[in-house]
Amino acid sequence: MNDAASILSKAAELVDGDRNEAYGPPEQDLQRTADAWSAKLKHMELPLTAEDVAWLMADLKWSRSRHSLKDDHYADAAGYIGCAYQARKAAAEPGE
Repeated sequence: MNDAASILSKAAELVDGDRNEAYGPPEQDLQRTADAWSAKLKHMELPLTAEDVAWLMADLKWSRSRHSLKDDHYADAAGYIGCAYQARKAAAEPGE
């Protein structure tokens, strides 16, 4: 199996496997995320910043936490918030 086929095979396993149990059906997880992002994006200026993306990724982890109680949802969300802070700080202090 070539690299591309191997990656696609792994992706099929993930989509069909325990991800549904961990996060719920993709359409539910993605819709919760879409709803959160739509609400947030109404108040954001475009183009998005690195900080904005970090906050949106924290929303993704929030969406997944609605389906299951897993430590990594909270750890990842906290990590994204830390990244948002770093991105904001870097944007405020260019060249340092």
